[in-house]
Amino acid sequence: IISSSDILIMGYFLSATNVGIYGVATRIPPILSMPLSAVNVTFAPMISDLYYKKKYDKLEQQFKITTRQIITVSLPLFFIIIYFSKEILKIFGPGFVEGSSVLMFLIIGQMMNSATGSTGFMLMMTGRPVINLINSGILCIFSVLMNLILIPKYGIIGAAWANAISISSVQILRLVEVWYILKIHPYSKATLKPIFSAILAISILLLISSLGINKGNPLIMIILLGIYIISYIFFLWIFKFPPDYFILENIKKRFKINVLLRENHR
Repeated sequence: IISSSDILIMGYFLSATNVGIYGVATRIPPILSMPLSAVNVTFAPMISDLYYKKKYDKLEQQFKITTRQIITVSLPLFFIIIYFSKEILKIFGPGFVEGSSVLMFLIIGQMMNSATGSTGFMLMMTGRPVINLINSGILCIFSVLMNLILIPKYGIIGAAWANAISISSVQILRLVEVWYILKIHPYSKATLKPIFSAILAISILLLISSLGINKGNPLIMIILLGIYIISYIFFLWIFKFPPDYFILENIKKRFKINVLLRENHR
């Protein structure tokens, strides 16, 4: 319902052209949630293990580390997609460029989803799946209501607003619930390092753009992307970003366990 309500409501109130532009714009934001999904696969069983062993300090530490990792990968993607929003949509055809504003709002919602870390799994894997279910129900109802209110008045931009507001609101709710129930949160001073690094790196691109270059040129796009990545890594190094290896170590450990199980089975 959450993923389809906006399209269905737009289909009733708006033209097929607007629905098509919005539909293309919705294809891009899921890229931003890939780091979160990748981390959740490894972190979810760790939450359960640490919680039921009563290692709450360790759980909070790992929660902060995973969230920092997610932000470190997602935030530069966020800025790049916003910076090249028109160029990305132009790939699908010149007529889709007007959906760049829609893409910006949709990507904000996904960034909020990533920036709050594995809050949903923190609730679910500590024995509170009902709360997670209620949150999903709230998101569903809120999303439908916001779409019904905003789409008739603001069109596809209204649908993008509804998406961003709904996701952001529920993720903040989950964040508050994790703090209230478990007394932990996913942020530390080190979380600011990738944030400042990404902001400084995109500022460099904005400064270059102010010189009047044609960022729609494919070669220029590649050069600008390279400048951004190098700048981002450089600023992370300047801020002495802490390397986090625990997820890699956990993957390695799980791989070794699977290999041993297979050998014993043989």
